[in-house]
Amino acid sequence: MSEVRIKDYTGEWVTFEYKDYRHGGSKVLHTLKTIDFIGRLIRHIPSHYFNVIRHFGILASRVKKQYKEITDRVLESPPEVDEAPN
Repeated sequence: MSEVRIKDYTGEWVTFEYKDYRHGGSKVLHTLKTIDFIGRLIRHIPSHYFNVIRHFGILASRVKKQYKEITDRVLESPPEVDEAPN
């Protein structure tokens, strides 16, 4: 949660904003006791070894094999050397 979504903090209460997709994605303010807010927030912290990296493009799982074949062919060929005139 970014800081801009936290609208008010009094020490005992936290008011934050979220999108309510059940009602068309409108923004809603919700107020919780600080301890309850922290409890809900820490549920979203992944465990130490949990992999949260998502791959897109060449590293995407669905196309990795196709791109690997292409890159293997390219890397097998000798690099092109641009010879500069002396």
